[in-house]
Amino acid sequence: MLSKQNRLSLKTNRFRIEREGKTFRSPLFTYLIASREDPGLPTRLAVLVSKKNVPLSVNRHRLRRLLTEIIRHHLGQFPPSLDVILIPKKGLQTTPPDQILSDLKQILKP
Repeated sequence: MLSKQNRLSLKTNRFRIEREGKTFRSPLFTYLIASREDPGLPTRLAVLVSKKNVPLSVNRHRLRRLLTEIIRHHLGQFPPSLDVILIPKKGLQTTPPDQILSDLKQILKP
């Protein structure tokens, strides 16, 4: 689980990020990225797994836990003061974790 300072609440920030942020696409994810006001603040992330792509709730929650653990272990390598929403694409469940990490680093490089 991500620490509280690195968790992004979708209830309060989703529409701001969709409105102000930029959308990037990769083979594994769709990213919504918006910068924060203060450059010294830590990066906040949220994982949004669609029911359309992963129909069973058990698999959705497992995928969300897997992604947050990968992010948590490598959080220091991401640039500061960003708000990021990760939307995994279909078929991500069979992708190895090192490939997921390399995709995340490619988009979120400083």
